[in-house]
Amino acid sequence: MIVSQFYSLSDTFKFGQYKGMALSDVIDWDYQYIYWCMNSISNMEFLIYDSAIEELKQVYPHFYISNDFENKRIQRLEEASNMTTMLEDNNDFYYDSDYFENKTNEKYNGFYAQDEMGYNDDEIDTIFDGNPDAYWNID
Repeated sequence: MIVSQFYSLSDTFKFGQYKGMALSDVIDWDYQYIYWCMNSISNMEFLIYDSAIEELKQVYPHFYISNDFENKRIQRLEEASNMTTMLEDNNDFYYDSDYFENKTNEKYNGFYAQDEMGYNDDEIDTIFDGNPDAYWNID
């Protein structure tokens, strides 16, 4: 699982076509991508924390945050918090991003859909019927 966590506008994407770019730069270039990530990226892989939202509201006062967007954001933050608490309670707290990234991205590693677009093995199997070259057909 590749996780992008944004505590501020300067935090960077860890996946997709804007991998390595700051949240603020992506908003400047393609603000719709932020909406797409919130609606399309599964589970806790795309997290925008309250501090980043407050900064976003100050720097980009015209960036529209719908109720649906905010509800999804809060739900993901709660899920992430619950997962961390559960792991800590069981004394099993361990997170190694390289382990998770390699584990879920080994089948289609090296394909554009995975390396540049950020889709993991399960998503490529589901969305593209196992054909990582079919990424061009997604809008």
